[in-house]
Amino acid sequence: MLILAFSHDEVSLFIAAILNGLGFGNFQPVAQSTALHLVKKYRYAQATSTYFILFDLGIGLGPYLLGLVISSLGYSAMFLIIAAITFSSVFLYYLVHGKNYKLIRKKQI
Repeated sequence: MLILAFSHDEVSLFIAAILNGLGFGNFQPVAQSTALHLVKKYRYAQATSTYFILFDLGIGLGPYLLGLVISSLGYSAMFLIIAAITFSSVFLYYLVHGKNYKLIRKKQI
């Protein structure tokens, strides 16, 4: 998003598009598997449906709210705000889940 915010030519726009596509393509399955990892097996259906409800809410509400930002501040400011939200979300994830996560591997037979 930072590259996109400061993009002034086609090459940087193309690089930003590739990085955003790779990031989103990796985020969705990782987020869903993390949500499922936190619940017991009999709760997978509820966890999956909750994940997709909130995911769809973000996909629907995000552009609406960011459209308000575009009309008042412009596209560059919007991309900078999205980058700030992303970086703060990574920090929040680490505080809530990441630092307390212990990897438990079962012994392979």
